[in-house]
Amino acid sequence: MRPTENHPATAPVFILSCPRSGSTLLRCIVDTHPEFCSPAQLGLGPVCAGLFNAAYYSLGQLPGVANEAERERIALVEVRQALSSLMDRYTLGKGKRRWCEKSTVNIDHLALLDKVFPEARYICLYRNSMDVVHSCLKFSPLGFMPELMPYVARRPDNLVAALAEHWLDQTGKLLAFEAETPSRCFRIGYEALVSDPGRVLPGLFAFLGSEWDAGLLDSIFTSHHDQGGGDIKVWLSREISQDSLGRGASIPSVHIPDSLRGTIDALHAKLGYPTLAEYYSAPCWGSPAAGDIAARIDQFMSHELGALLARQRETQTLPKGVCQLIVQGAAGGVWSLDLTGPESRIGIGERQSADCTLALADTTLCQILAGEKTVAAAYEQGEIDAGGDLGLAIQFGRLLLG
Repeated sequence: MRPTENHPATAPVFILSCPRSGSTLLRCIVDTHPEFCSPAQLGLGPVCAGLFNAAYYSLGQLPGVANEAERERIALVEVRQALSSLMDRYTLGKGKRRWCEKSTVNIDHLALLDKVFPEARYICLYRNSMDVVHSCLKFSPLGFMPELMPYVARRPDNLVAALAEHWLDQTGKLLAFEAETPSRCFRIGYEALVSDPGRVLPGLFAFLGSEWDAGLLDSIFTSHHDQGGGDIKVWLSREISQDSLGRGASIPSVHIPDSLRGTIDALHAKLGYPTLAEYYSAPCWGSPAAGDIAARIDQFMSHELGALLARQRETQTLPKGVCQLIVQGAAGGVWSLDLTGPESRIGIGERQSADCTLALADTTLCQILAGEKTVAAAYEQGEIDAGGDLGLAIQFGRLLLG
């Protein structure tokens, strides 16, 4: 028997959004709840499409299958059984009751997903177009994210326009789906989520048929979450941050073609966002204060870092490896941090055998040390580069700069 829409407290949940809209943060919030497990991006939409085609063109072609409707029914049942078995076993193994999947590519497969899971609940997560464009540029400066590449191929001379066009297409699809299934969709703006989670989350979980405990906010970044595809900024964070709001205003508006401006403004109006002209006239972004950069970095590397590592060693298990810290700029330099032995060793100069590297500008390091910028925000803005063993680099990043 196919499930119905009448059981919200047991229905699967999908987070739907454009890339770089906060879906990894939101899935970690959901995953922290005692009733929900939310894995990394599984791409269940494309999986559904592949399984449906396989079942349709095999079992659906057997003798006795009377018509097109019967072929589709057979294929949908097979897809439902396969994915339910997978996700139910995952949920049981996590000791939870329900599962929530987030993959940005699912927007392109909503018609099929909704046939396979007609009782599903959908969290529709939106973000200001220019902040999405800015985040995409910082995360993938050449537009090599799979979802973006077709758009970049059409506009290779203007990445901003390509990314804005992608936002328009995906946001338009999501708004249309929300209009078609309003009773099973819950809209969230990224800006509201990070600015006032205590107001947003109770309503979200009430929609899902569960209760929200405000105390869970303190556990989001200390609870274990399965890693995989998604934004690694979350693993560098210690709290929900508003640092990335309004960053799109740093993108020169001349890069936005006139042919897209009217459509962007129209979708912004539907979502409660300002027009592009209003957005650029009052950005939420500013330049950090300057300071004595050379003296501050010398103080940190010569005195504070050793004491920091000693304190951390007493209270937690440190990452095992060697990290090369490259600080670029007039006040910069190269240091190696060796945590392979019983004592932390800090060296000056390049280390060929380093397991990972962290590189950032001298001004960025000073902003982080002064508390003017978080390491997560610096990473999102493309101001921290990691190399070598990425997992180890993330651990060192949190240890040194978090």
